[in-house]
Amino acid sequence: MLNLVRWRWHLSLGRLLGWFGYPRFAARHFQSAINLRPKHLLAYFQLGYTNGRLGLYEEAISVFDSALRMSLLTEPTPTHSRRSVVSAWEDTKKLLMGSNAQSESNRVTKPEDGLPTR
Repeated sequence: MLNLVRWRWHLSLGRLLGWFGYPRFAARHFQSAINLRPKHLLAYFQLGYTNGRLGLYEEAISVFDSALRMSLLTEPTPTHSRRSVVSAWEDTKKLLMGSNAQSESNRVTKPEDGLPTR
């Protein structure tokens, strides 16, 4: 029960941090959620998406690939469907292929003071 509460806390805090423009901190919480419940696909989806926002496309693809492999071993639920994982994986893969054309101004970065910039 305690792990479930901690998992939800990390997942919720990661979503809030991502929403407020702190994807690096959000990624840490999503990774903590994965460590607490490694078979739950939602945390993988959030971490992969966040890595994509940070421009860490290869890491994002690796996370989505792990989630996809895991989804093939488990029965999907409506909120954790294989289709969602495949769609997110394909979107990130497209971003990786187009990353050479992406301008640096579109990447989310953190300066020394910790405030997000674009």
